[in-house]
Amino acid sequence: ASAITGSGSITARPISLTGLTGSDKVYDSSTTATLTGAASFSNMIGGDIVGINGAIATANFVDPNAGTSKAVTVAGLSLNGASAGNYQLTGTFNTTNGNITARPLAVAADSKSMVYGDAVPALSFTLTSGNLAGNDAFAGSLASLANRTTNVGTYAITQGNFSAGQNYAISFTDNILTVNQRALSLTLSGSKVYDKTTTLAAPTFTLNNVLNGDQLTVGATTIYADNFNVGASKPLAASSVVICGSKVGNYSYASTASGIGSITVRPITLSTLAIADKVYDGSIAASLSGSATFGNLIASDIVSINSGLASASFADRNAGTNKPVAVSGLGITGTDSSNYSLPTSTFASSANISQRPFSETTDSNLPTAIASVTSTISNLSGDSAVIGPVVEAPLLAATGPSASALQDSNRTTGGEAGTFGASESNATSTSADGDEKKAGETKAKDKEGADVAKKVVAQCS
Repeated sequence: ASAITGSGSITARPISLTGLTGSDKVYDSSTTATLTGAASFSNMIGGDIVGINGAIATANFVDPNAGTSKAVTVAGLSLNGASAGNYQLTGTFNTTNGNITARPLAVAADSKSMVYGDAVPALSFTLTSGNLAGNDAFAGSLASLANRTTNVGTYAITQGNFSAGQNYAISFTDNILTVNQRALSLTLSGSKVYDKTTTLAAPTFTLNNVLNGDQLTVGATTIYADNFNVGASKPLAASSVVICGSKVGNYSYASTASGIGSITVRPITLSTLAIADKVYDGSIAASLSGSATFGNLIASDIVSINSGLASASFADRNAGTNKPVAVSGLGITGTDSSNYSLPTSTFASSANISQRPFSETTDSNLPTAIASVTSTISNLSGDSAVIGPVVEAPLLAATGPSASALQDSNRTTGGEAGTFGASESNATSTSADGDEKKAGETKAKDKEGADVAKKVVAQCS
């Protein structure tokens, strides 16, 4: 037999790969996967040596996010080994599955404090374990029940919506936010009318630094720190300060306070003011006499009328009783007068003006028919008066002119009150021989007296 020769080919034997899976990993923000397991081939002839060239192969998760049974794509697989050239890797092995677990983080809230009424401070945290991968960042914020209106106390700081996303597992530790009391400052002021005490019964307190519309009231014992006298810008001191209100526990304050106040003068009224009686002197001038009495004056204080400044005047100059007196220019003096005011400088009072006495000297050498021909009058105080002759009625009738004396209610002689000089009806005179004569008596027989009377009348007429 003869041999037949020719040419032919042997094609690579197809084999399929099994036994490899994607290795689980902790989230690291990448898709990189690692293959694990022992590669095995189907359809490989026994004894051949074939393997996977791992240095060339790559594997990637479908995305970087945490999850289970995530698809892993394998690329760049190739065969190695002594028999590798006789085989071709075929089949469907280009994907597998793997898990990406969430990245663990330990986070602890930082402790915080705030003052009642203030804004809640920014809540912060400390990363105590783990780290963020790649460019990842935290999102959201921590939470607390405290706010600017919550009462003094402690409030938990919780995780709130704080997160790093689905790829992280955060172990969170709470902490405390402490709300502290708000410090109040107290402004003190006030005024009162002088009462000879240092106590200020109704001071005005102004509370500073009160927030949230809180309604607070203040009580304290308040005094003028210097003295009880009238004055402006006087130091005030309050002790045993107590502040009340439903929200007072949210505030701190001192038990003492200071400020500035004033004491104003105490108005007094003039109840009585004595005016001195006087003897008629031709003027309306009046004089203060004795002491005054005041209304609203504190009993132990010393206050009197400053008579050196006041002037007083009768309504007219004439004699009379209970005559109106007007007082003006009134002022007060005395040890305690600076603590008082007299709202009016005028006052109405009354006093008496009595008649002014005067003396009369008659001519004792005249006949008895003439009671007094000429009199010399003293103590007239500037007024003028004429004393006419006092004669018996028949004689006066014969002479013609009236011999009545000038009347004046402000003077009196030794005769009837209210007159000076003499008149026909009531004048009396004393003759040289001491006999008292009355104008109504008839002395017609005394011719010598009548003749003289005629001469005197003629002189006066």
